[in-house]
Amino acid sequence: MNTTATLAPKKSFYPPGPDGSPVFGSILEFGKDLNGFMLRTALEYGPIAHFRMVHRHAYLVSSPELNEQVLLGNYRNFNKHQLFFDRTRAVFGRGLLSNDGDSWRKQRRLAAPAFHRDRIAEYGEIMSQYAQEHVARWQDGQTLDFYVEMREIAAKIVARALFDDVIAGDVDQISNAMNHLLDSVTDRMLKPIVPPDWMPTPGVLRYRRSVATINALIERFIVDHRANLDQRRTLLAMLMQARDEDGQPMSDTQLRDEAATLFLAGHDTTATALTWASYLLTQFPEWQIKLQAVVDEVLGGRPAQAADLPALAPIEWTVREGLRLYPSISLIARQSVADCELGGYQIPAKSLLYISPYAMHRNPKYFPEPNRFNPERWAGGLESKLPRHVFLPFSGGPRICIGERFAMMEAILLLANFLQTVTFEYGGSVPPTPFASITLIPKGGMPITLRRR
Repeated sequence: MNTTATLAPKKSFYPPGPDGSPVFGSILEFGKDLNGFMLRTALEYGPIAHFRMVHRHAYLVSSPELNEQVLLGNYRNFNKHQLFFDRTRAVFGRGLLSNDGDSWRKQRRLAAPAFHRDRIAEYGEIMSQYAQEHVARWQDGQTLDFYVEMREIAAKIVARALFDDVIAGDVDQISNAMNHLLDSVTDRMLKPIVPPDWMPTPGVLRYRRSVATINALIERFIVDHRANLDQRRTLLAMLMQARDEDGQPMSDTQLRDEAATLFLAGHDTTATALTWASYLLTQFPEWQIKLQAVVDEVLGGRPAQAADLPALAPIEWTVREGLRLYPSISLIARQSVADCELGGYQIPAKSLLYISPYAMHRNPKYFPEPNRFNPERWAGGLESKLPRHVFLPFSGGPRICIGERFAMMEAILLLANFLQTVTFEYGGSVPPTPFASITLIPKGGMPITLRRR
């Protein structure tokens, strides 16, 4: 690989297609396996690899030092890649996920208190409540698409955390609308050409109806909260009570954008994490039995709560190992604002930069036997011993996911509650295929058969 400090590296990398033919176009169309392509490229080409995406320079960054420059050290020069968000602006608006620059920094400071550790712990009871409700309706020998099931549970939890009891009669409506919206957003992300929002195609009309449903519900929830804001203990209430350095609150538009972003991003990432962790337990039944023994000893049949987290460490290791092998966010995309130097290259302005958590997490330099499921690798505080920006399940730097603690607590408590009552078996005839959508989903679903203990 040419690493001379030229404006653009002379060597371009075009990976071959499955039949050996060259593949051009979007990085999302490289071969049939985006994550495999990223992993092979990182292992073969090292810290930085250059290729072309039509008329633009693109780089895969694959070392902790360069990841840190992109995500932390020089993060102001590497903005979010906006193509995806431009296609979904009606959904995310200018929420934390899609916003950039000074506006994003202001929003992040305003939203941070809502995700303080002590506030997050209050939602443990909600998490266990919905886990117990779903477990109670599971039948012995029943096979479910576990990704769909986890999306439903996670959607209910984040809706309650955001809006509380005002959504009691709306939880199914908002959950269904968000899931339809998630499918539409996935479709818009993957298609090379997307019809504009004003065009009345069937897909666009469904998308607009889902957006309208969400907007109407969130507007009503905001009005309801204002009537007794001091009595609310929700994430929405915290966002409404936040004030910037000038004493100004978020506008209703900002509140809507943040609520929609937190709902959509907050439930699908947790759902995929739980889906892959449960699948891995079906492949390693001896570890599943060990976890059930831990759960039985710690909980004694009662629902898991936030206070139980330290004693449920093996469950946490399992979730982390699942996120290592199948990170919910398997690709982080940035765009350079100005010319800069990175890893011996002069990176042109408006270049695309990609960091692949999937590739980082399967690099044998950092994780011995990287393709082996081994939750106990986390037992000795592995994360604190790794170089920064190697383990990136929630991104890194200032833009690390604001809901990281919420998501980890939710995944641990739900899995603990599940394992009290059921044993997971894989219900498919072939292994699931990871598919890089907004999150790393199982292509075609995840059939899990439930055996009541």
